[in-house]
Amino acid sequence: MKTGLVIFRNDLRIHDNETLVRAIEFSDVLIPIFVLPKLDIHTHIPHPRRSNFRIKFLLESISDLDQSLRRMGSQLIIRTGDLEQIVPELCLEHSIDMVFFSQLACWEETTEEQSIQSILDKIGISYRSYHTSTLVHPADLPFPLEELPPVFTHFRKAVESNEPLAVALPKKGRCPSLPAGIESESIPLEFITLANSVEEHYHSAVAWKGGEQEGIKQLTEYLWITDRIQTYKETRNQLIGKDFSSKFSAYLSLGCISARLIYQQVKAYEKERVANESSYWLIFELLWRDYFFFIAKKHGRNLFQFSGIQQKSSLLQDKQAKDLQSFDKWRLGETEDDFVNANMKELLLTGYMSNRGRQNVASYLVHNLGLDWRMGAEWFETMLIDFDPASNYGNWNYVAGIGNDPRSRIFNTVKQANDYDPLGEYRRLWLG
Repeated sequence: MKTGLVIFRNDLRIHDNETLVRAIEFSDVLIPIFVLPKLDIHTHIPHPRRSNFRIKFLLESISDLDQSLRRMGSQLIIRTGDLEQIVPELCLEHSIDMVFFSQLACWEETTEEQSIQSILDKIGISYRSYHTSTLVHPADLPFPLEELPPVFTHFRKAVESNEPLAVALPKKGRCPSLPAGIESESIPLEFITLANSVEEHYHSAVAWKGGEQEGIKQLTEYLWITDRIQTYKETRNQLIGKDFSSKFSAYLSLGCISARLIYQQVKAYEKERVANESSYWLIFELLWRDYFFFIAKKHGRNLFQFSGIQQKSSLLQDKQAKDLQSFDKWRLGETEDDFVNANMKELLLTGYMSNRGRQNVASYLVHNLGLDWRMGAEWFETMLIDFDPASNYGNWNYVAGIGNDPRSRIFNTVKQANDYDPLGEYRRLWLG
């Protein structure tokens, strides 16, 4: 009898999850686990790494996953603490034969993977890891990772002819049973209190709720019910409302929905209804997400350092500093720029901000206030429901002039406000 342990990370779903599929195929007895993150404080700003908005979305997502596993004859085993300690303890306690986990991109996650592998090697337990995050599988890249093109356009042209296919769950549709005696821990009160403290703001256009079922619901609604995908390219830079963009990002960030499933549904939509520049542009944005993933994988810790992936501090303004008073004015939406303030208020009150807003407020922090870009990146990490480390820190590298993009990333926020909020509706909405 073979006993497996499958670790859920940023792949909180049943569909298109090769890690889970292979664990089910291997195991007669299987333990699915999720280890809750620590509520740490950031390095460069005195704030927790996860806001109540992010905690709420996470708890909803793992609850949804647990319900799916229960329908398959199992359940999600919750643990708190260090993954590097919990995994070997479970392995020894339940005589695990094989550990399964997904591969992530960023330095912190890959360091965790290496630590787990080292521990499992020492105690003689086998493991298998799978890539489940991107549209394009690393094995399908037409170049080695170290030769990843320095410009997105070159990457896109090289990979977009691929036809990625989702991995379907085995037809038996059931999980092997849990071993006798194992029980899930309760969610810590601190997490529950944070999640319960979220109040939906009356100006918020989206009632965010985490989980695979909610992600699939949003995908179905955006494509097949409202047909909003047909105008995605024209509306994606808007600021007010729900349907100007897909709102898939939060579900992608925790792996509640897979990029490959979105791709397949878009292709089906193009075949059955209409294929246009907007439907292509949604796939184009998924490839941008892939590019940031591979950038993070290639550059490791450099992505998070002051000098970025170019490792050229001279590219940054000499005056950049960690001025917490200026940072707090930016964070709270109390700068001298009302367009920046409106965007920052929306983020503070809802855990979300449009892509157009993110570029503007990031540019303002770096180029107008002259602050260390990592302060802004960490605040986005704290607040954004759809926080994705590779995309977030990759974009902040760009804004700071230490990323791959050769174009200027200095935004004229007055011009941007005139272009994208010409009547001041967005600013009045959030500033009164």
